[in-house]
Amino acid sequence: MVLAKQNQKDRSSPTGAAMSKDFNLHYTGKYCKECHEKIPRPGGDPFLKFKGDFNKLCGKCHNSAQGNYPHPVDIKPSAGKKGGIPKSFPLVDGKISCKTCHDLYLQCQESSKRKKMTSLRGAPFKKRTDFCFNCHNKKNYEMQDAHDQIDEKGKIYANKCLYCHVKMPDVKKDEFKDIKLVKNIEAVCQGCHVIGGNHSGNFNHMVKPSDKYLLTMKKMEITFGISMPLDDKGKMSCMTCHNPREKGIIPVERPAAKGADSKYRHRLPKILCIECHKV
Repeated sequence: MVLAKQNQKDRSSPTGAAMSKDFNLHYTGKYCKECHEKIPRPGGDPFLKFKGDFNKLCGKCHNSAQGNYPHPVDIKPSAGKKGGIPKSFPLVDGKISCKTCHDLYLQCQESSKRKKMTSLRGAPFKKRTDFCFNCHNKKNYEMQDAHDQIDEKGKIYANKCLYCHVKMPDVKKDEFKDIKLVKNIEAVCQGCHVIGGNHSGNFNHMVKPSDKYLLTMKKMEITFGISMPLDDKGKMSCMTCHNPREKGIIPVERPAAKGADSKYRHRLPKILCIECHKV
């Protein structure tokens, strides 16, 4: 609903020219008739289209295929789930709808009257996922630390290995070439670590090293007793410079153990970049 004082002319449907790919009819205080049959008045009949079916009304612009929604709609939460939904998050006929999570009236207001263009109930939130924990138990969705691999008794968490590995490696004898990952190395790492732009030093390191750098890397491995593995195509990967394993997983005398639990998990802490890129 919008305030009745607004000009009737401003409340018409947007013109074809205005309906560009990035056009947003929300937060303008206009275009009421996109959702309403008649201009509503505060406290009166909202005259909503689709007989007030918010899923169809919102789905007219926001893809109506339920699989494309951030959250399922038109479903009745179980008794257990229903008990965790705040009273300020209304169900429609006992079902979750767009209106459950969104205060749709806020979208009818001009952006100048809103600190931030969002209709999420209770906004703003520090992180968008914080909104989800209004209804969902946060503990059930906390990300597990894949690098926490040994319990207090020194026993390896076998299930943690399977986050990245197809099967648990033999830590005493398996080399890098022997391990099988669930995806390619970059995809495995970026499942948790979001790396933007070139990394590191504003240069893409995920390349096949030149003969010059291959020689440098081999010298580093011998000099410092470390391992700098390349992937099966001879390219550098996250694991070339970083050791993803917790200290104690691989016997300390093996080169592959160096750098475990170091800052940034660098295989050669503090001097890794300097040694590789000597000037």
